[in-house]
Amino acid sequence: MKFAGIIAEYDPFHNGHAWQLAQAKALGAQHVAVAMSCGLTQRGALPLLPEAVRVQAALQCGADLIFALPAPCACAGAEAFARAGVRILAAAGCDALVFGAETPDAALLMEANPYSPIKTLNNRIDTIPPRILTVKSILEYPIAMDI
Repeated sequence: MKFAGIIAEYDPFHNGHAWQLAQAKALGAQHVAVAMSCGLTQRGALPLLPEAVRVQAALQCGADLIFALPAPCACAGAEAFARAGVRILAAAGCDALVFGAETPDAALLMEANPYSPIKTLNNRIDTIPPRILTVKSILEYPIAMDI
């Protein structure tokens, strides 16, 4: 892995996000790109903080490049949101995706979802190999917010 990608909203950006960015680099990523929701969130609402503030927080915590998900994709359901993020990151040349999960077992995740975007998107996505790196946090969301 040289160029990792993360798909996120960062609404708001918190210490768990900073930890994930740091872990991507610790796992070997030389560079990390983020496909981030724009001025609207997946729920179609305005984010808590403006896009520029969220971008600056991500850059200060280790992201090297931020791509804005187009508004129709940012406001869409989880599948379209993720699909757009994967397409953007693949087009940028990312060779791995980093994301949080309840288990660090990538094989179990692939078994649970045999139709993951990495396997089912059109040929333009084939440049991302089916290698998924997971970053597991044992902390519950409220605790992670206070780290």
